[in-house]
Order: sequence, then C-alpha cells, then structure tokens
Amino acid sequence: MEKERRHFSIFWPILLITVGIVLFLNNIGTISGGTWEVIWNLWPLLFIVGGIDGLVNRSGFAGPMVGIGLGTIFLLGNFGYLPVPALDVLIEEARMLQEAGVHELNLIAQDTTDYGHDLGMKDGLATLLERLTDEVRDAVPAALREVVRWVAQGRRGS
Repeated sequence: MEKERRHFSIFWPILLITVGIVLFLNNIGTISGGTWEVIWNLWPLLFIVGGIDGLVNRSGFAGPMVGIGLGTIFLLGNFGYLPVPALDVLIEEARMLQEAGVHELNLIAQDTTDYGHDLGMKDGLATLLERLTDEVRDAVPAALREVVRWVAQGRRGS
C-alpha cells in the first residue's frame, strides 16, 4: 500500500520571508513610509501568500489565482501604484443605482464630514454632494440641489 503524501502549508514561512524583505526595503529607503504604515498596507499579502500556498498544495487553480490576483491589485493600490479616483467611483455607483430604480442613497462613513481629506481635498463632502446632485439630476429634486449648492458655497466661503 502506498503511503499518502502529506502536504505541508508554506503559508507562514512565505509570509514571514515576504514581510522581512519588505521591512528591509523600507529600512534602506526603497519603500517610503513609516514602519507601521508599511505593515498596515501589507494586509493583501495574506491573499497572495494564501494563493501561492494553494497552488503549491495543489488545492485547485482558480481559487488560488483569484487570491493572488486580488491580493496583487489591493497591494498595488495600497502603495499608490493603482490610483483609483474614489469620487468618480462613487458617482458612477450612484448612476448605476439610479438606473436600477433605487430611490435612496445613504452615505455612511466613520467620519463623513472628513470625506476626501486623505485624497488632499479641502471640502471633500461638499464636492461629493455637488457632484452627486449635478450628475444624478433626475434623482435629486431641484430644491435639494439648490440647498446643497448653497451649503457647499458657504463652506468654501465663496
């Protein structure tokens, strides 16, 4: 009788080696940012390393490749190599919802009034509301569009 070959996970060894290499590159200045910022941005490595582990252990092909792909996209996004215009994504999502017949849109965030601060926007929430009311006109009554415009202008001091 043939002995069943036992598959060992390489998840933790690969993860530790990768984190060590990235921290080394951070220390010598190849990757900019503080150490904790870099570590925080590395969470997509879990997808990548899990995908590699799945390929090595022959636990399928599609699942591990999806994990590697998603992890790579998120990792590149975290380090600024794939800039995503968040405002345009929100506007497009609002348009799609409107076309699907949705009549209400809720903006939820940890601090909605600080929207866009991380993107360098001075008045991010005012800009977002103006764009939403201008670009999704059919869903927003004219009176509400005027209120949003009035609040946004007052916030900007114009």
